[in-house]
Amino acid sequence: MTSNNGASNVVNNGGEIGKELPASIWDRLLLGDTRSPLLHLSTASRQSVASSNVDKLNNQQYQTYNNFALVKSMLLYESVRVAALRVEGRAQHEYPNSNQGWYATLFMIRGRALDRVVVPWGIVSLHAIIYTVIQETVYGGSINGDNMSLLQSWEVFFSFVLNSTLAFLLVFRLQRASDRYWTARYYWGDIVAKARTLVSGLVVHGQGENKDHAIRWLVAYSVAIMELLRGRRLYDGSIFAGVLVRSELDKLETSLHPPLYAMTKIRYHLRKAFGNTPDTPMAMAVERTQTLHRLELQLNIIQDCCGGMERIKATPLPIVYVSHLRTFLIVALLLFPYVYGPSWRWTTIPLVVLAGFAWLGIDCAAEECESPFDAKSVNALDMDAYCIGLMQTTLQEIRDSADEELERQAGPTK
Repeated sequence: MTSNNGASNVVNNGGEIGKELPASIWDRLLLGDTRSPLLHLSTASRQSVASSNVDKLNNQQYQTYNNFALVKSMLLYESVRVAALRVEGRAQHEYPNSNQGWYATLFMIRGRALDRVVVPWGIVSLHAIIYTVIQETVYGGSINGDNMSLLQSWEVFFSFVLNSTLAFLLVFRLQRASDRYWTARYYWGDIVAKARTLVSGLVVHGQGENKDHAIRWLVAYSVAIMELLRGRRLYDGSIFAGVLVRSELDKLETSLHPPLYAMTKIRYHLRKAFGNTPDTPMAMAVERTQTLHRLELQLNIIQDCCGGMERIKATPLPIVYVSHLRTFLIVALLLFPYVYGPSWRWTTIPLVVLAGFAWLGIDCAAEECESPFDAKSVNALDMDAYCIGLMQTTLQEIRDSADEELERQAGPTK
């Protein structure tokens, strides 16, 4: 796709009336015409930024793609997009993963998300301290024979009935939350896989400008899903540098359901790319229709995955279960000193603190797993990394296709 380098006019770009920008969408992409840190720059300054980016690349290599505008624009601002996504997702990818060894995981603090349970844990610990101090200093910790026999029966009941029941409820909650987490990860993996298949089909079978537009909106769709799941309505335009211009980003951002808007744009350009006319030969018309049908099937799967993740976000465990479990959990932890205190004496304090840390920590882990899309949580899915991966593989596919086309144009090598 050849960019129209000569056309320019005065356009309204998010309130910047009077600034001259090229009329061609491809030229505007090359000049960083998106709502980003480049927004405040004049056209001349944007050209300077673009030239600087070209210098960072191999200039001759960059000029090779003059007739492939999408390759050129995505290649030019790849570092801008990656940097913006890494900043947005720094909470996830800057924190150790669970497979990085004992030392990295054993001594982490933030990854445990203890801020979610610090209040109940503090109440349980303080209660154990007060009880133990009173028992040991006021009553001397002495218990007569009859009371000791009654206490032992309570210990048996507490251990085998309450503790076992509570452990089952906690494990069930964690399992259900973990299922939600891994289901969300599966959906994201399916989106990336089907998007790669779709891009491959487009670069092989697609023709003309609409093929490139469909690919652009497919890349934007993945970011729109991420922002929708995180509950963001204001986008960092740098993420879309070289992919969407500001007018397109404004419409995407202000739509009621941004991923659905992007999906509609993809389907529109697919229809244009593979549409038939009365003059289309029968064999070609059948082939185009079949190809369009196969690509639409991939889009349907991608859209179903988006709906599945929205369902996960909007449907936590029923409040009756969580409320009853937490009430039961707090009551059990508060009863620990009364049941075991006479036997444990001063060790009641550290043992109750550790028991509270263990049980409340499991509930905390379940709550973290129930929120796989929280941008501030280090335990959430690293969706920015998925978007970076999709953008990079998309660029690779369209760039490989451009290289093959250039080789065909150059003719056979001697």
